[in-house]
Amino acid sequence: MTLTRPPSSARGIALITALVFLVVLTLLGVTLMEGITLEQRMAHNLREKQRAIAAADAALNGTASWLSSLAVIPIPTATQPGVASPFSIYSSTDSTVSTLNFASDSFWASSLPQSYQQSYPFDNALATSSSGITIDGGVLQYASDPKVFLVELPTEPQPGDNLAAMGATYGVNSVPRTFQLTAWATGGTANAVAVVQETYRP
Repeated sequence: MTLTRPPSSARGIALITALVFLVVLTLLGVTLMEGITLEQRMAHNLREKQRAIAAADAALNGTASWLSSLAVIPIPTATQPGVASPFSIYSSTDSTVSTLNFASDSFWASSLPQSYQQSYPFDNALATSSSGITIDGGVLQYASDPKVFLVELPTEPQPGDNLAAMGATYGVNSVPRTFQLTAWATGGTANAVAVVQETYRP
């Protein structure tokens, strides 16, 4: 019996075809892994952004609660902030306020905003669900404590305001006082930053 071997050119074509398929499959695998890695990074960034926003909201809520708890809210002037530990309240007519840029990192690194001390430590890696919040399987850690800046805005009566009652309560221009609260906070990394602002009337 005589065995006939395929010509060498046919064997070469089969080898080249197999190599092409191998290269294509390798490229598909690399592309798939890159896509998965990108999605993981996007999900992580979104998560840290949400954590930063939540920390800023917590600081705003806590500051608003602190304002409401004061028997007398200090009145700032155009040259001097009103101080009630641990915060200073600036007037909107203060020249310092008119030049502020809340989107600037340098402002939040300055001595003007105060660090907000929440009922649980924002920078403590050992904080667990006993603090009231559970993140990362019980570990709650932020890159830094939130910071808050308070400004008293010019107050105007709103529809439905009982000016007599409000004047008796606040004693300032016969209307409630209005404050602009701005909070800066980070997530688990210093790159995840949120600045949240709200207007508050105690």
